[in-house]
Amino acid sequence: MEFVKRFWRDQSGVVESGLVLIPLLALFLISIELIIAVNMRNIDLAVAQGRAASIAIGAEQGDGNGDSVTTFHFSHSQEKLQIVVTRQSRRIPDLLAGLASFIGLQNRRTEVTGVAVLESQP
Repeated sequence: MEFVKRFWRDQSGVVESGLVLIPLLALFLISIELIIAVNMRNIDLAVAQGRAASIAIGAEQGDGNGDSVTTFHFSHSQEKLQIVVTRQSRRIPDLLAGLASFIGLQNRRTEVTGVAVLESQP
């Protein structure tokens, strides 16, 4: 019983341990936010590129929301080149509340562009 009493009286280091855990938790959440942002951008890029390719081969119609077709005419030949450009944007979630407003980045978004050459019908 004396051991338990001494254990509960001797609490040196508890506050210091707590003060170390708070910055470590913040660092962990910031690093997770960065990982999520990079992965969201990579997924959005793959989706935008896939949508551009689908529109270019005629399997899908553009929704008009960030999709455009650009035509290039060549002066030395009668050929024309059409390029489909799709754009996609999505908001990045906040895991550490208040950090974005603290550093002045309230509206963080991923913005990606997909490009494909439009196939001409024979």
